[in-house]
Amino acid sequence: MTVRRKKKFSVGSVLCFFLLCVLAVIMLYPLFTIVNISLKTYTDYLKDPLGPVMSPTLDNFETVWDSMNVLPTTLNTLLLTFITCALNAAICMLAAFPIGRNYFRGTNKLYTFILASMFFPTSLVATISLVQSLGIYGTSAGLVAVWTAGSLQ
Repeated sequence: MTVRRKKKFSVGSVLCFFLLCVLAVIMLYPLFTIVNISLKTYTDYLKDPLGPVMSPTLDNFETVWDSMNVLPTTLNTLLLTFITCALNAAICMLAAFPIGRNYFRGTNKLYTFILASMFFPTSLVATISLVQSLGIYGTSAGLVAVWTAGSLQ
C-alpha cells in the first residue's frame, strides 16, 4: 500500500498562481464585456452600459445577420484563408526541405537570413503600392498574395 504525501506549496508558487489568475481576469474581462453588451437591448445598454445583463436577448445577432450579409462574407473569408494556408504550407515545405537537408552551400547563411528577417516588420505602404502596381488591389488575389507573403516573413 502506497502512502500519498501531501503536496507542499511554496510561497513562490502561490504568488505565481495568484498572478496568473489576475492576468486571466484582466484578459477575459473585455470578452465578458463584449458578450454582455451584445446580449442587451439598446435601452438596457443606455441605462447601464457595463452592468450585467438582466434580460438577455438575441435580437442584436438577428439584426446583424439580416443587415450585414454575414454568411457570404464568412464563407469568402474561410475560402481565402484556406487558399492562403495551402499556399503557405506548399511554399514552406518546398523551402524547408533543401534548407533542412543542407543540399547547397550557404544553407546556414540563408537560414540565418530568414530568421533575421522575421524580426523586421513589413512596410504597409510598400506592400500597398506593390499590390496597386500589380493591378490586384481590391481583389481576392491581392488579399491572398498579401496574406501569403506576410506569413512567409
